[in-house]
This record gives sequence, C-alpha cells and structure tokens, in this order.
Amino acid sequence: PGRFQRFDARHIIDGAHNIASVTALIDTWKDQMGRAKATIIFGCAKGKPIAEILPLLASIAERFIFTKIHSPRSESTESMSPLVSIETHTAERLVDSLSLSERFSEPVIITGSLFLAGEAIAHLTQVGTPRPTAQ
Repeated sequence: PGRFQRFDARHIIDGAHNIASVTALIDTWKDQMGRAKATIIFGCAKGKPIAEILPLLASIAERFIFTKIHSPRSESTESMSPLVSIETHTAERLVDSLSLSERFSEPVIITGSLFLAGEAIAHLTQVGTPRPTAQ
C-alpha cells in the first residue's frame, strides 16, 4: 500500500517523498498511463527537495493542488506554487484538495509524503481521521 496504489478508478496514492521515489512514480505512471496527465495533490514535510521534485512531477501533471500534511512539519502551500509553471491551486487540508480535484476530469495522484498517503487512505476508506504526528 502507498506505492502507486490504485485506490479506485480515479485515485492513485503514492507516498513518494524524495527524488528516487518520485522518479519511480513517474516511470510507473508512464508505463501504466502513457502520455496521460494527472491532477496531482501534493503535500510534504519541510526540508524535502521540492525544488527538484516538483518540476519532475510536472512532467506528468495537468495541474497541482498543493496541500498541507497533517503534521507540524508541513511545508507551506505558498512555497510550492512558484516552483512550477503549470496551473496550481492550494487547499489547507487533504479533504479540501479532494473536493477541489472533483472539478477536473484527469486521474488524481496523491503524493509527496507517507503521512499524506496514509491520510488519503484513511479518508477515502472513511476509516477515520489521522492524528497529527510529532514529526
């Protein structure tokens, strides 16, 4: 779970949070989806190499929806938009990002953090609300 996990017909969850795992996500996307583009919901912890990660992900993205992970170490959504030159949106919470993604027809990739992947799985299965982590 959490690695190119096809949750349903529309949502793919991948906890990719570094250059190697993002590259693997992109390679798998291209193998599975060809030249199709995705709406990418992205949130991560501070200190991740987002200046390298986001342009890589932009190669398979129609747009980004930047959100916060459920952690005090969450990267701010405002810091991410300037790093890409495609359409971007921001949402404070994953649930808001998922609602916003319904406006668009592309498949949705939820990525950037294992915390975000876990939150997405919990929300989409309605298991419960993840508690903030101290990390």
